[in-house]
Amino acid sequence: MKPKFIVQADAGPLIGAGHIMRCLPLIEALTELKYEVEVLGTIINLPWVIDALTNTGVKIHNSSDKLDISISTNDVLILDSYTLPVESPLILNKKWSKIIVIGDLYTPNYLCDLFINMSMSQLARSSKSRARNFLSGPEYIMTRNEIIKAKSSANLQQVLKQKILVSGGASDFENFTHEVVKKLMMIDFNFEVCVFSKQSPNFFHDSRFTFKSLGSDLVKEIEGVNLFISTAGTSAFDFLTLGGVLALGCAVENQIENYVQLQVNGLAIGVGECDKNGVWNLDSEKLNSFLADKELQDKLIARSKNLFKGEGAMKITNEILNLVL
Repeated sequence: MKPKFIVQADAGPLIGAGHIMRCLPLIEALTELKYEVEVLGTIINLPWVIDALTNTGVKIHNSSDKLDISISTNDVLILDSYTLPVESPLILNKKWSKIIVIGDLYTPNYLCDLFINMSMSQLARSSKSRARNFLSGPEYIMTRNEIIKAKSSANLQQVLKQKILVSGGASDFENFTHEVVKKLMMIDFNFEVCVFSKQSPNFFHDSRFTFKSLGSDLVKEIEGVNLFISTAGTSAFDFLTLGGVLALGCAVENQIENYVQLQVNGLAIGVGECDKNGVWNLDSEKLNSFLADKELQDKLIARSKNLFKGEGAMKITNEILNLVL
């Protein structure tokens, strides 16, 4: 009898969509192999997240009641959360066949059969870890299908008018996208900017800038884009998989590790952080280098192409099936 997979992850304007989007490539891989997948989570005011899940054919339990499901001894729990208590009855339910955790340095120390690290840090299994097995490294960074398809069709060659895509993720923390636009407006450069923001700006912007709501249109806009500016969350890895040039802002504490490690590994340029008062401190000189330094752009592109090939979800799926079957 085939196992059923229950995915626990939440999404909303405050917490963003990162937990769901980290799980989505795995959901796609499992459903393509004809495994039954159900998603258990609280998804608030993000219809495009619901659409992305619905397109995979999964059943969605969009409820805060984490125990309102039927569990059999053949079922596998896949968990991605920063807030679910480690002693939650959902995790401690002895009926689970296996428990898989997708996480990073900020994930609680859940008791699990497999921990999959979704950051650039080479996390080592410590003596205090409650994970029985561990996967870590860039080869296990997962990318959803629509990004892989966009990568195969996108033309990322240098053009006379550079096209930039700016995204702050579902939360767009402290209007990251608006602060980036304000900085870019001061740069006299021939570019076209598509900004995915949770709200329209209340300030004047010139004709180089187009604002759109975050959602499925983001992937449609990727074609022809060679420069990406985003916060250091899950979407950063999507942009790296596309092979473009990436500039990063660090919005919150749980993005610090990605913000630092992506720069250390020569994959992105950091352009600033949001301080404790909610004020973005963006570096105009670094933004200018990001736009104009062709040598820097070539180095970043070469590095990302060597590391992110879009094969992480299938590798992880095979590891999980070897563990479960």
